[in-house]
Amino acid sequence: MKYKQVVFITGSSRRVGYAIATDLLKMGYRVVMHCNTGCASLGDLGPDCKIVQADLSKDRVADDLFASAVACFGTLDHLINNASIFPQLNIEETTAEVWEEVMNVHSTT
Repeated sequence: MKYKQVVFITGSSRRVGYAIATDLLKMGYRVVMHCNTGCASLGDLGPDCKIVQADLSKDRVADDLFASAVACFGTLDHLINNASIFPQLNIEETTAEVWEEVMNVHSTT
């Protein structure tokens, strides 16, 4: 049997991340999908798809998230960093705390 490569995609519960995940599943990859919330809405995408949950805006969650992703299939071959957050604030409303949360998701983890 041919080895199916495993792809871990952060931020894959909707939008671009979800589209990438479903396309990769159709192409024969095994996929570990990450979501912050809304994991139940993903439904059953088959045995080659596993879901892990973590809030990447929080400090020190990346190591545990990665370990959970590896545990799904025992290995990871590819990583797609797609997670993002979208605060609905203009520049005047953006506080240092909001900026830090955005940066934690986009660049720290």
